[in-house]
Amino acid sequence: MSRLPIRARLTAAFALATVLVLAAAGLFTYLRLRDDLNESVDAALQERAAALVKLVRESAGAPPRPEVEGEPEERFAQVLSPAGSLLSGSGGTVRPALGPGELRRAADRPLVVERRIPGLEGTARVLGVPASGRSGDLVLVVGHSLQDRDDALGGLRTSFAIGIPLAVLLASVLGWLLAGAGLGPVEAMRRRAAEVSLAGGAEQLPLPAANDEIRRLGRP
Repeated sequence: MSRLPIRARLTAAFALATVLVLAAAGLFTYLRLRDDLNESVDAALQERAAALVKLVRESAGAPPRPEVEGEPEERFAQVLSPAGSLLSGSGGTVRPALGPGELRRAADRPLVVERRIPGLEGTARVLGVPASGRSGDLVLVVGHSLQDRDDALGGLRTSFAIGIPLAVLLASVLGWLLAGAGLGPVEAMRRRAAEVSLAGGAEQLPLPAANDEIRRLGRP
């Protein structure tokens, strides 16, 4: 690196700084968007779970069949016994969405997991909550496909993969031009020094107007 011309080193440093800044900004944007989308899905799941808890508590006899709005491959709702039996359900899956260990935890407090559910598109976010109805203790499970979230994040990653290299290339060109402009007085001094050496005169080197390092370098 030390053998490279100063102009190339300045350009490389400018490009590296651009990469670091864009990578940090991209990571922050990605994580913030992912968290916002997860919060939106969680809010919808909690709302559906609360409605299902109310329905179960008000029902008489067997647990009611929960109603699910929207496409069946995008969401589901289930009423499970603590042992894992599917008592009723609707949506895109016909198997219990939680395993035995998860059911035990969901019977005590709300539980959120992400996994692939047969019958749903992509990965699903699943919320299990405890409830007590006239038929006994139950675990209510609602889930929502994260395909839309994953598509949005995938589109953002694609945009970063295309945009960041182009931005770095543009920054490198700009850095090269700025470095050339900044080092222009040095090149002028070098040419004049060569002319003075060949002519044997004592002419003063051309100095930039700014009182900077290059001007002080050219002073006797």
